[in-house]
Amino acid sequence: MKYLFLFYWGIWAIFCQTQKNATLKILVSNVEKGKGQLIVTVFNQKNGFPIKPALAFRTKKVKVRSLQPEIRFDSLPYGDYAVAVHYDENSDNKFNLNFLGIPTEKTGASNNPKVMFIPSFNDAKFSLRDSLLSLSIKLK
Repeated sequence: MKYLFLFYWGIWAIFCQTQKNATLKILVSNVEKGKGQLIVTVFNQKNGFPIKPALAFRTKKVKVRSLQPEIRFDSLPYGDYAVAVHYDENSDNKFNLNFLGIPTEKTGASNNPKVMFIPSFNDAKFSLRDSLLSLSIKLK
């Protein structure tokens, strides 16, 4: 009986630690080939979204080599996320804003929210529940 309990406890412990992961593919449009870089951030919380990449769950910087670059994030745990894409045309690694707080370089977010200024986490939030999810983000 003791060994049976230990066996089931071990199975349960392994099962609880198994976390489902997914791949997120992001296709970005409205980019000028050969100019600047894209800073793509995946947030799993609203804190810092979208202008503080240091607070993102995952970040990738990608040189622009095509008019519709595809960025891939592997091994993301299932959950709720929001993606922000910053087209850093001058490659200064900054989210440049004018005096009104409006971005001076092209930006985009998951769900392509129609907002005048910077979208909120809730505007861009989506659920990652399948092994592969593809998003299209149009820069504005």
